Amino acid sequence: MIEGLVVRLGRTTILDGLDLQVAEGELVALLGSSGCGKTTLLRAIAGFAPVAAGRIAVGGQEIHHLSPERREAALVFQSYALWPHMTAARNIGFGLEVRRRPRAEIAARVAEMLRLLGLEGLGERNVTQLSGGQRQRVALGRALAIEPRLLLLDEPLSNLDARIRHELRHEIRAIQRRLGITALHVTHDREEAMVMADRIAVMEAGRIVQLDTPEGLWHRPASPFVAAFMGADNRVELAVEPSERALRVRPREGEPVLLPRGPDGPHLAGPPARRMVAHFRSAAARLLEPGTMPAATLLLSGTVEQTAYLGDLWRHTVRIEGRSLLVDHPQRVEPGAAVVVGVPASALHLFPAEDAGSSAGPDDEEERTMKRRSVLAAGAAILIGASSPASAETVLNVVTAGDQNMVDYVNDFLGPRFEKLHPGVRVRAAGTGPGDAGSQKIYEKLAAQAQAGVAAWDVDVAVVHQRMAGQMVKEGLLARYRDEVATGKLVSRDTAENALGQPVGGYVLPMFHSQIALAYNPALVPNPPRTYAELADWVKKNPKQFGYNGIKGGMSGVGFVMGWAAAMSGLGEKLEKGPYDPALKAELEKALAGLKEFNKFVTLTPGNAGTLDALNRGEIAMGPVWVDMFYTWQADGRLNPDLKLALLGPGLPGQPMYYVLPAKAANADLAKKFIEFATSPEVQAEGIVKRFNWYPGIDAQHVRAKLDEASWNKLFTDIAPEELASKGRPFPLTQYFSDILEAYERVVAN
Repeated sequence: MIEGLVVRLGRTTILDGLDLQVAEGELVALLGSSGCGKTTLLRAIAGFAPVAAGRIAVGGQEIHHLSPERREAALVFQSYALWPHMTAARNIGFGLEVRRRPRAEIAARVAEMLRLLGLEGLGERNVTQLSGGQRQRVALGRALAIEPRLLLLDEPLSNLDARIRHELRHEIRAIQRRLGITALHVTHDREEAMVMADRIAVMEAGRIVQLDTPEGLWHRPASPFVAAFMGADNRVELAVEPSERALRVRPREGEPVLLPRGPDGPHLAGPPARRMVAHFRSAAARLLEPGTMPAATLLLSGTVEQTAYLGDLWRHTVRIEGRSLLVDHPQRVEPGAAVVVGVPASALHLFPAEDAGSSAGPDDEEERTMKRRSVLAAGAAILIGASSPASAETVLNVVTAGDQNMVDYVNDFLGPRFEKLHPGVRVRAAGTGPGDAGSQKIYEKLAAQAQAGVAAWDVDVAVVHQRMAGQMVKEGLLARYRDEVATGKLVSRDTAENALGQPVGGYVLPMFHSQIALAYNPALVPNPPRTYAELADWVKKNPKQFGYNGIKGGMSGVGFVMGWAAAMSGLGEKLEKGPYDPALKAELEKALAGLKEFNKFVTLTPGNAGTLDALNRGEIAMGPVWVDMFYTWQADGRLNPDLKLALLGPGLPGQPMYYVLPAKAANADLAKKFIEFATSPEVQAEGIVKRFNWYPGIDAQHVRAKLDEASWNKLFTDIAPEELASKGRPFPLTQYFSDILEAYERVVAN
């Protein structure tokens, strides 16, 4: 039972008087958007987030005042948080070892978990040799081994591919039912919540806005927010004339129709109002044959904008009353065609327009966000929009590598603002995935169009990493444009001229800079080391208090290794600027021999998120992290707000993401305007710094005047701009980068 729970981090309230009751043996899913407090709730229950007010009780016993190990709760992390130097069996038994259980009991319990989770025969295998699904089973086994009264699952399946994710969610549900354990499961995935949970709690702004069974949420959402979150994110405004048995409804640009009240009619959240907003799902709507007038059906006229094939049906984006709505249909209808959309009365959810707020208006930004995400989810790796002759719009196609937040930034922030400045333009963004692999997909697409002799390429703006930007410039796939945009004069960092050894001056503008820094707990480390040499001495005096992920599971560890190689070899400038000399491999191996000794005194974490998790749990006192991840986790309530950042001398690497212009972009002039807008001081301040905690792509002094003092101080609280300029280093040239990774495998990992 949770009553009136309040959790604050600094001055920010994360959970605001939250109430929740969970029955013994029940699995409740916590569903909501990022930042709503789902993970903070789990951490508060587990004892990792301080409770400002309210109570938490399990089985009638209050636990919010107890230390984490006394709460009989086990938390399974999204990042697995497994010890990479241990076997599967040792990881599963780790909690029992900490509790000093007898060896025979530990062995028996571990064997039981291996059988339960289908891991027999894998107990002695190192976890780094296991697949993602097997690792998540190990993490679950570690949680279950201590026989907790409460199992807390923090998006445990989000890092897995779709097939494994679908298998594991059924397995976890079956195990939870078999053991009768009470569980809370955090997820962003609506389908996952519906498959696994007895009940679902939808959260918004630190509170539970509806708690119901999956069927109840699906058929009877209590608010427009819940309806949209449960997939009914198509919206249209209606004028309503209610009577005892029916509702006479009329869309703004259509004829009135009569809808029944009762079981065959729309779901009404409260009494009918004169103005209401209807929500419905794309699967509930149909494109009607000409002249068809089915009874008890809302009829909407519009124009098809674009289509996406989903395997067993086509998803159509239809422009209706100034909105883009999604409609699924067995056959494809050509873009530009005039259509009538029919929605059965029983598939409609009606809310008073005042409850929907501004969401009922045609310029609603959240509505456009929902539609864009749905279209992107429906497409393949790159889904490109096409201009509709009927709508006379120009579609600007932006393709970005990186995580989903890159796509969200363009679709949710940049796109709507650019469209307001340029009427008749629509911005479409598609993602190709994280890391160099995402940039590789963009390179392959442009190279294929170049080879095929396509006159106008369907990518107008691309966002790529350094390595592939250099390759694209080298192969003539990009246009030189920087001197033609006003913001081109606002960059002076070397990364705007050189991408890992390849000259790129004039071809790129940095979207943002990400930076690796040393995160530390000042309560445990009041005077953190300032150089790699000082750190090497510090870890010997404080064994296992420094943690990083080596070169597996994330670039924060890789960046730390690159910085070590540069610092300990004295070859930093040579590694960054070249020219490449293969004879230096011996010097690099010698420098990394010291890292092998260093690693004897450190804790190896599972990855970028694993280092942050370990810092937050107090398992380590210091470790390298991405600055933007650090601040985002703090803002989301997932990280101790007292932790601080520092840069090691002579430097730690960072990297930019680049805006680039394909050599034969169909809308090159418009693309230049978009990039100029995206790199303007105002947009960099509001979007890059305040919303995403990145360092600006243009020089910081041009952005400072556009930021309030609090936002500026937050970004540069621990690391001043001058220190960032001197100690924020680029990654080594591509050839040296590969040499260092290979040397690590030979010298350090063995």
